[in-house]
Amino acid sequence: MKVNSDMTKIDEGRKAKVLFVTRYIFVGVTTPALYFLLFWFIDKTTELANWLASSLAYTLAVLYQFHMHSLYTFKVTPGLKYFVKFVVTIALGVLLSYILMELLPLWVENQAIVSAIVIVLVTPIFNFFLFSKWVFSRSYN
Repeated sequence: MKVNSDMTKIDEGRKAKVLFVTRYIFVGVTTPALYFLLFWFIDKTTELANWLASSLAYTLAVLYQFHMHSLYTFKVTPGLKYFVKFVVTIALGVLLSYILMELLPLWVENQAIVSAIVIVLVTPIFNFFLFSKWVFSRSYN
């Protein structure tokens, strides 16, 4: 029957979208966890200054994030064109966070906490939009 066939296609489409968003969230949660673990490990096993240990851990976590989003979330072969766009998106996300942290306190009480909550909510959505529409725009299935 055509109706059952159409319903099956809709269900498969919804399932694919849910799996896609789940993959995005998984990478989004594991990236800061990896950063924290790497920072802790580097801090405990080396004599590096904290800022250097943090920078190294952050760089490794961002590389992990790029590869996971390429291969796992968006299912594209990692390459320089994707990486450059990815780095630009990360930089724009940092800039957006800075702007929100500076501007929100002008209108909101409990400025730092509210600003941080807004940043945690807005930045991943901002990144998701740019990742899916620009950085890895080839496909997400």
